[in-house]
Amino acid sequence: MVKDWQELTRITNGVAFAVERVKLPDDEITIEGSFELVEMESRLA
Repeated sequence: MVKDWQELTRITNGVAFAVERVKLPDDEITIEGSFELVEMESRLA
């Protein structure tokens, strides 16, 4: 199930979190590691 970043922000309630896996299904690529995300809302404003 794919969710957008706004849904992720809502369910984490603004608390910092790390992403440990990224999947690009169209290219059949998976990246694993621990990634901290920047504040997406402020970057997109």
